[in-house]
This record gives sequence, structure tokens and C-alpha cells, in this order.
Amino acid sequence: MAFFEWIATLELVAWEDLMDLWDEWGIQMLVIGSISFQAVLLFGNRRRHLTGRWGILTRMILWVTYLFATEVVPYSLGKLTGLRVRDPTQPEPTTELKALLAPLLLLQLGYPDNMTAYSMEDNRLGWRRVLNMFVVVAVVSGVLIRCLIYSSLAFLYIPMFVAGMVKYGEGVWTLKSALGWNIGIIGKESKPVSIPHSLRDLPEEIHGLDLLVKAYYRFHCLKPHRENWIYRPEFISPPLLSIKDCSLDAFRVTEMELGFLYDALYTKAPIIYTKLGLFVRFVSFFGLFVTLGAFRILARSLPQDVSAYTNFTFAVLVVTFLIEMYQILLLPYSDWAIVKMAERHKWPLVLHFLRSLALRSADRWRRWSNKVDQFDLLSYCLQDDWTRYISFLKCFGLREYIKRTWFLNRAGIGPVCFTTDDKMKLMEELQRFEEVGASQLLRFEEVGASHRFSKRAEWTFRRFTRAQELKWSVDGGFDKCIVVWHIATNLCYQCSRGSSNFRKGSKLISNYMMYLPAIHPYMLSVITGDIVFAYACSEIKSILKRKTSIKTVEDLARSILTTEQPTASSSLTRDRDATGTSQWDVKSYSKRLFGWLRNREDKWEVIYSFWVEMLLSAAMNCRLSHHANQLRRGGELITVLWLLSAHKTDKINP
Repeated sequence: MAFFEWIATLELVAWEDLMDLWDEWGIQMLVIGSISFQAVLLFGNRRRHLTGRWGILTRMILWVTYLFATEVVPYSLGKLTGLRVRDPTQPEPTTELKALLAPLLLLQLGYPDNMTAYSMEDNRLGWRRVLNMFVVVAVVSGVLIRCLIYSSLAFLYIPMFVAGMVKYGEGVWTLKSALGWNIGIIGKESKPVSIPHSLRDLPEEIHGLDLLVKAYYRFHCLKPHRENWIYRPEFISPPLLSIKDCSLDAFRVTEMELGFLYDALYTKAPIIYTKLGLFVRFVSFFGLFVTLGAFRILARSLPQDVSAYTNFTFAVLVVTFLIEMYQILLLPYSDWAIVKMAERHKWPLVLHFLRSLALRSADRWRRWSNKVDQFDLLSYCLQDDWTRYISFLKCFGLREYIKRTWFLNRAGIGPVCFTTDDKMKLMEELQRFEEVGASQLLRFEEVGASHRFSKRAEWTFRRFTRAQELKWSVDGGFDKCIVVWHIATNLCYQCSRGSSNFRKGSKLISNYMMYLPAIHPYMLSVITGDIVFAYACSEIKSILKRKTSIKTVEDLARSILTTEQPTASSSLTRDRDATGTSQWDVKSYSKRLFGWLRNREDKWEVIYSFWVEMLLSAAMNCRLSHHANQLRRGGELITVLWLLSAHKTDKINP
């Protein structure tokens, strides 16, 4: 009994010690946490080109950090509201030092330049952030007013408060302006931007500069993130924006434009690289610099018994100053900065920096991951179902998602690099679509972006002889069409060898298109994606149950071709009726399609053409918000193609 009393006493003493420590240093701990979160968010820009396991880990860390960074500051300010100057004739130095932390916390709410918003939802809360800013500024003002009259450090409060308020306002301004003044990704119409005359005669020796400038003004004038934006072509000559030729340069311009789109939605770039934005940044940095320098001088007059508080405050100011300095040093290393420099390219000093930065931008900087995820349905069905050990997650709807994601990012397998050759091949296929349209008196550019690929495989059927016989394979739902062609492509890949240039590309895009309904079915704008995927898996696994010796994808492909379809039971028929798959025999359809393709010498050309067209159809029918959200996950190939196709010429030509 005495032992338990001793334990209880020890716990009480330890708890009291912890509470005393919290009362004495709690605010300082929260400030350290806030600054640490800001330091982590400095690297938020890396998520734009990270996918796979590292991408998932990075996004998880940034998500947790962003949430804590948002919540820890208001809680810290709540603790600071309890500060009181008990004796006006002899104010406590610790109280004065703690009060200085209030505007410093205000500075933290501005978020780093590279990550102002974690997701699109943060931008939609712009008006709420405006209201929060007024409340927080009022709280900080109240804390400072109580200490301002009696504090010997009152001189430091004002520049620090100005710096914090300006930085906080800059962050809120960025969030509010990202999507325009209306709710959602719908911006109000405003005057189109004209291209300065200085950009019409750029120095040709600077590699890639003309493409970057074209990408910037395409983004700035066409505004892909605003649905109801109507561009008036009379303001700018079409050749300055048009990318009519299906070349690698057209793909590169689109990638650059994708980078501008990411910056506009998730960073402060559109605000910083303006005259007002640079002025705001100067005011904020100057206020912090004055505070740091003045504190270094005034700290000498503080009593020695508060040296720990003094050193802590000085260290916090130094770290905050270094973070701001780091962000300022990064300002030139941006596509936005290069475009602004290009407007002054006739200045010798600007031209010197422009040569180095433009070359680095063109050859080294990545605007998206440049990778495509691969999901092989046959390989997926062959893997062991280890998720049966975590079956409780099925109640939360997470078991299947975890299983698919684990397969997608398992050891040795991951996203495949989308190489320059792949890009060239894709652009050449687009050129062939245009040639087909020209031969049939139908210009590819003149078909509306929303209707250009509304009919599945229309352009493929026009190109190849007898391809009209395959219309039955695209009559079902979009997701069913993907599954059937994916399995047929896999059968062709496993059962026939060849050196066709389109064989590898067909497998690459086939696996990528299968990845979309498996991981991101919402991007295909279908409501039966999960049902169709689950049914296709059950059909393939039924073969594995009958033939347990199957271990490889090649064996499974041959078994699909040799296995007869068993008669379905009445209960199974009822289940298929309920899910809308009663009339869809995925194995028979796939074998029938394979039988038609395998005897053609140009089968890989047909398959590749089909997958490119399906890819473009998915890109054009995906909602804008889904494209925008995928940018923070490394970007998707269909987003690049959406931007390329939507802006190719239909918004530019009168």
C-alpha cells in the first residue's frame, strides 16, 4: 500500500514540475514549434515533382506540419493574452520579452513563399482567412498595448508588429486571389494582359527563354484555372501564343505553363513578383531587420537574471531572420522572376543573370514529376492478399485503397519516367490525328476542346482500315472500355514478341490508364469505377482459384486465352445484375479483342493510337478541380495533355 502511495506522490510531484515548466516556458516551446513548422514548410515545393513512396511520405509530413502550423499560433496567442504588467513602475523583463513574441507569431501566419496553401480547399477559405486575420491582429494589438506604455522594449514592438501584419496580410492576399473573387475555380472577367514590346525581340542565344515567356503569357492570358475566363484574341497576336505544331517544344511549353499553374494555386509567386508584392516583402523584411538589430543593442540593458529569456528571444529572431533571408535569396530562382527579367533583357546586368537562370530553368527545373504510375491488373490479381490481416479497415473503406496503393508502390516497382522519346512519340501521334482530320476536311484545331474526343476511338477508327469493326469494344462504360483494352493489350504483350516502336509505349499508357480507375476513379468522371474494377478482379481471380500453378503474368495471360467461361450460378447472376455487369463478360470481350488484334501487322500502332485517344478523352472530361489537386501530388500526364489540348489553338484563333 505504501508503494502505491509513493507512486501517487511521485506522479503528483512530477506533474506539478511539468506544470511549472509549462507556465514558465510554455510560450517559448510553442514558438519553437511554430518556427520548426515554418522551416519544414520551406521545402513544400518539392511535392510538385515527387511521386511514389517518397511522394506519399513527403505529403504526409507536409500535411501534418501545415495543420500544426495553422493551429499552434492561435493557441500561443491565447496564452499570451494572460500577460499582465503587475507593477507599472517596475515591469518584469520576462513579460516584456514574452510580449515581443506576439508579433513574431503573427509573422508565422504568413506561411512560407513555397507553400501558402496545402490544397485547393485552403484557397476556397480566403474570406474566412480575412476574418481570422482581423481577429488575430486585434488579439496581438491587445497584448502589445498592455505592455507598450511601461516596457523598455516598446520601440521593438512597432516594427515587429508591422512586419508580422504585412507578412500575414500577404499570405491571406495570396489565398484570396488564387481563385479569383468568386467561389470555386471561377474568376471574374477582367482586362486581358498585353505582352510588352520588349518581349517580342528576345535574344535568340538564350536557350529556352522564348518558350518560357510564351508559356507565361499563355497562362496569364488564357487562365486555365478559371472556368469562365473568356480571352479576347484581338489584344495579342496569335503567333506569340500559339503552339500549333505538335513538337517537343509544344510539350515543353505546356509543362512550363503547368508550373505557373501550380505556383498560382499553391504559392505566393503571383503576388511576390509584382511591384506591390516586392514592396510588401521589403517592408516585412526591413521591419524584422530593424527589430533584430535594435534588440541586439537593447538586450545589453536587461538584467542578468533573465539572460536565458534574452538569449532565447534573440535566437528566435535570428532564426526567423535567416528563414526570411533564405526565401529572399530564392526569389531569382523562379520562372516568374526570369519572365520579369526578360522584360528588362536589354540591361547588361539583367542579361548576365538571365543567361544563367534561363538555361537552368530550361534544362534542370522540373514542373511536374515527369513520371507515370503503372498498374498492371494481371500482376495485381497475382499478388498475395496480405490485407486480410487488417480486415478491420474494411469498415472504414480503406482496406482496398491500401491494398492497391501498396501494390502500386511496392519495392522494386513504382512510377516510370516519361522520357523525351515518350513525349516525342505522343506528340507525333497527335500530329497523325491532325493529318487524319485534314484528309477528311476536318481541322483538329477547329473542333471544340470539350467535343474533340467525345466519341471514343473516333480518330483511331478513321485512321486504320477495318478498325470500325472494333466499335463493340467501346460501346460500354468508359471504365469497362479501359479494362477490356488493358487486358487485351496485356495479352498481346505477353503472347507476341516484336520490335515495334509502339509496343513499349502501348504497355506504358495501358498501365497508366488502368491506374486511373484503380487509384483515382473520380478523375474519369465515372460512378461505377470501383464496381467495374472489383468485378474484373474477381473474374481474373476465378481462374487463379481453378489453376493454382499460375505464378507469372505470362502464365495467367495464356490461361485467360485457354479457359472457357463457366456457367454463372443464379446467385452470381443476381449479384451481377445489381452491379450492372450482367451483360459484360470481361474475359470473353478481352479474348475477342485480342483475336482481332493479333493477326494485324500494325496491331501495336492501332493499340497505341487507341490509348492516346483514350488518354486525351480522359484528360478533357476530367473536372478542373481534380487536375488542380493532382498538381500537389506530382502532377499527372492527363493534366499535361488537358492543358496542351485545351489551349492548343481554340482559345487563340478568332
